[in-house]
Amino acid sequence: MHRLHVVLFTAAVALLALGCGDDDETATGPTTTAFASGAFYLNPNIGCVDFIINGAQIIDSAHVGDSLVAWLNGLHADGFPPNSRWRMDYWENYSDTSTLMYRSGDTAQVTLWGDGRSSTARFVVLHHMEEMLPAVYPIDTTIAADAPVPDLWWNHNDYADYYSVCMDVGARTDSDGVNVSGTYYAVTTDTVFSIPERFADHLTSIYVSVWPGTGPLPGSGVSNWSGNFCSGRVCGFGAPRGTSITRSDPIRSAASPTLRVTAEDFDPRPGFLEWAAQQDQARQ
Repeated sequence: MHRLHVVLFTAAVALLALGCGDDDETATGPTTTAFASGAFYLNPNIGCVDFIINGAQIIDSAHVGDSLVAWLNGLHADGFPPNSRWRMDYWENYSDTSTLMYRSGDTAQVTLWGDGRSSTARFVVLHHMEEMLPAVYPIDTTIAADAPVPDLWWNHNDYADYYSVCMDVGARTDSDGVNVSGTYYAVTTDTVFSIPERFADHLTSIYVSVWPGTGPLPGSGVSNWSGNFCSGRVCGFGAPRGTSITRSDPIRSAASPTLRVTAEDFDPRPGFLEWAAQQDQARQ
């Protein structure tokens, strides 16, 4: 897990962070010129990793709740004008838990100001360990070589709007003769998940991680930003819970990986966030 640092400034910026600044009333110009996406969680203080803003020439300030984000970096990327891509890393500073801004299930907010405009995203934030699913069933099971792959299921999380699924697949080939070993992502609003047939038909092993998410469904193109600075999607999430399915005596190819990942050291969030942002941008 990333260790993040932030300097917290509360008194001087409280009104701005609550959306009471002049920008909200006087902002002019074209709308949603930038695209901002990222995920927050509690541990027990609120933090985010690699919150990305694309297409913003100027960002005057960023706030999470009532605190000013002290680390906001404009990054140059080939093919983009200077400072068109920004990365925000944030971790709430606190002395004891009584001073924390949020508890699991609270509605949090992040606000961006730039070029005379502003946008605010509101989302339910989750404590990553408290909201981890108790289990994904069946738990670490082995099936016969010719047996169908069972559906996965888990208990409903009270705060979840959807569940993110990461599949680390070991397989020979799909029905078209293509090696499908690799990592794949999916989202579902259900608590039952079927392994896609292109994996299941030739599966040797699979490790699946599931974690609860809040906010608009990834890939829907729906934005939870209000205002006229940016669109995009901001979400909350709990830690992933995993399970594995292995075929007994499968026929393996040299390209099929041996899965050694465990729930404790597997962290699929960065790859998933990149995938989800691509899906959202393609629909907007």
